[in-house]
Formats: sequence, structure tokens, C-alpha cells
Amino acid sequence: MQSIYYQDIKISFSRICPDLKHDGKESTRTKQRHHLDPPGLTVVALINNGHDEPFKKAIEKVETSSGKRFCSTSFLHFTLLGLFNDKRKRPDSSDEEDEINKSAKVFIEQRHFGHLTIKFNLVRPGAFYKDGSPCDMDSDGTLIAIADRESQEVNKFHSLGDDLACHLRKTFPIFCNNNKLKREHPTIWCTLGYFDEPDLDIDERLASILKELKSFNASVTVSQLEVRSYKLRSLEISDPKTTINL
Repeated sequence: MQSIYYQDIKISFSRICPDLKHDGKESTRTKQRHHLDPPGLTVVALINNGHDEPFKKAIEKVETSSGKRFCSTSFLHFTLLGLFNDKRKRPDSSDEEDEINKSAKVFIEQRHFGHLTIKFNLVRPGAFYKDGSPCDMDSDGTLIAIADRESQEVNKFHSLGDDLACHLRKTFPIFCNNNKLKREHPTIWCTLGYFDEPDLDIDERLASILKELKSFNASVTVSQLEVRSYKLRSLEISDPKTTINL
């Protein structure tokens, strides 16, 4: 068993746990395969048009060299703000949902960002969180690319998501009280996929790949966002609802 320390969250991982049920929540393999009914709704930036090559290479390295089964995502993205999910259900009225989409679009486009360049500088296992903090030793089974926390552009993206959540809470009662809308974690990440096998120790072979991916480097220029309706968290089954220009 190998242990790898990650400075960004100040914890070490020695196990990859796709099947572990943590803190009363479903395991990662169960969550990733679960179809949401009704579908969720989220505001995301897509990674494509050549910006996705470093991400694809990282995925290929894990798929071909780790000796582990890995279920990758072909719909690379990162989230500005999740609107509805399996906990916060979409409104019964399609008119209300249309008003929410329209309000989000107007609010963002009035900011006139132009575009943002988001730099990613690390690929690491995803963490379990409890009370807002990552837990030590056991990864949740996902593999994620993390954006540079020191970047001003990343901070602008954070602020935009926080401000949008505040605006929607003030405008629509559905986002208040028990359904309070907010960004869940103070970071930007793109999920590359998850290990599709029972919980496992990090062995020397996987540790070598993870250490190499600490030097990950990619830049994604974002000029548009999309509001997407999705049935799978990976967005592999999803449909665009609204396009938003920065």
C-alpha cells in the first residue's frame, strides 16, 4: 500500500473506495450509475475545442497503465452552480423553470466578463467530505482535475457562482430554507471518471501515475456557459436548455 499526500487539501490517500458508503451517502459507483428522476439542472462550462487534450491524455494514462478498471467521462466539464439535483427537486411548473433559466442568463450576461481562462494544475483522487472538510486516507473513487486556486480568473469564476446563487435565492422562493442554493466547495474541478471496481489499495503502479499527474497542466478558455438538464451526474445523458455568453 502506498500513501500520497496532497497539499491542496492537506490530506493523504492510501485507498481508492468506489464502493464505500460514506457518512450515510451512496457509494460513488452507485451515484455515478444512478439516473435522476426528475432530471437535475446545472450551469456548467464545457471543455472541448482542443482544450480537452491534456484531460484525455491523463485519462488514457490511467486506463492503459494503472491495471485498474476505470470508467472515464466523455463529457468533460466543470460546474458554475448546480441548480437542481436528487435532493433539490425541479419545480413542477415549466414556466417557473424557464423564468429561473432566463434570470440566470440575464444576471450572468450583464456582468460582461468576455471570457475567462481557467488553469488546471493537478489531477488527484476525489475526497469524501464531512462537515465541509475532506476526510483523510480514503478517496471516494473518482479522479478529478483541480484548477489553480491562486488564479484570479478562478476566483472570478467562484465569485460569479456565489453571486448567481445569492441572486437566485433572493428571486425564487424554491431556493430558500431547506433548499438553500449555494456553491458546495470553494474550488473548481473536472471529474475525469471513476474506478469501476471494488475498493482497492493504492499500489506502486497506480501511485507512480498519481505522482506524475501532480504536474498536470491545462488551460480552458470559457466564453460560454450552458444550463443543462441531466439524468447522469457525468452529464453523459443530458440536454442543453440555455446558452449563456460571458
